[in-house]
Amino acid sequence: MYREQLLFVCSRNQWRSPTAAVLFKDNDLYAARSAGTSDSARIKITAGLINRADRIFVMEKRHSCDNSPQLWRTDRRKIDCRSQYQ
Repeated sequence: MYREQLLFVCSRNQWRSPTAAVLFKDNDLYAARSAGTSDSARIKITAGLINRADRIFVMEKRHSCDNSPQLWRTDRRKIDCRSQYQ
């Protein structure tokens, strides 16, 4: 059975995005990963992570494709930029 690939993105991949990914651990419907946009991120976001994801959740608008267009060459419909995750 295919599991939808989720990617959670914050700045340093220290608290928010890893916590969100852990919520989906052992889930039969979703497989989740996390990454950060900062140079000091624990796991730095890559084009590979973005392309592998079916759906991307950014914790703040500044983490989205608007601020790093060369990295975010992806279908923008799969990016959730709602600010409620702040």
